[in-house]
Amino acid sequence: MNKKKYLITLLSIMTISVFFQMDSHAQRFGGAAVVGLNASQIEGDLLAGYNKLGLTGGVKLEYALEKPWFISLELLYSQRGSQSELVPNSSIPIRKINLQYIELPIMAIYKDWWIEGDDYFKVNAEAGLSYGFLFDSSVSEGSFTVGTDDLQTNDLAILIGANYFVNKHWAFGVRYNRSLTKLYKNPDTDERDLFGYFLSFRTMYQF
Repeated sequence: MNKKKYLITLLSIMTISVFFQMDSHAQRFGGAAVVGLNASQIEGDLLAGYNKLGLTGGVKLEYALEKPWFISLELLYSQRGSQSELVPNSSIPIRKINLQYIELPIMAIYKDWWIEGDDYFKVNAEAGLSYGFLFDSSVSEGSFTVGTDDLQTNDLAILIGANYFVNKHWAFGVRYNRSLTKLYKNPDTDERDLFGYFLSFRTMYQF
């Protein structure tokens, strides 16, 4: 097993093991499944717009502090990158950067609008940090003069978001992710350094 596959497997096992180690009396813990769509772009790649669409999904573990404050840890698969056009024109070659990450976001959550009887909060706001591990990438011809071997494997990002619960289990949310570390550092100049950022539109089922 190579280094990348080993790290992905280790992160998955660590997150899943946390779920199984929760005591039956630990009412402060909660879990959820997440699936959604990323709309991403890369600053410095000479392309503009949130044109690169990709999937995101995974699991979430949440712990209640002093209500309405919570913290959460997620394990996510995330497709990012950039693309010259949202709807490709067949007469013009599309320029695209495909990036695939495993992400570990750690979030602080503030919940509001308590629903009596059903015992859940209707809305919440969240902010935190995320570590991303780039395990696969590809660059279409003409996208940028950077090879996939030049891209940074590790990514640290800030996140902010909000969620709306339609009932006790189902929620819809949006999240903004902005990298603090460079995806690529030009060795000759500070111009055209690459930074990734994206929007996530998510559906969540809370257990």
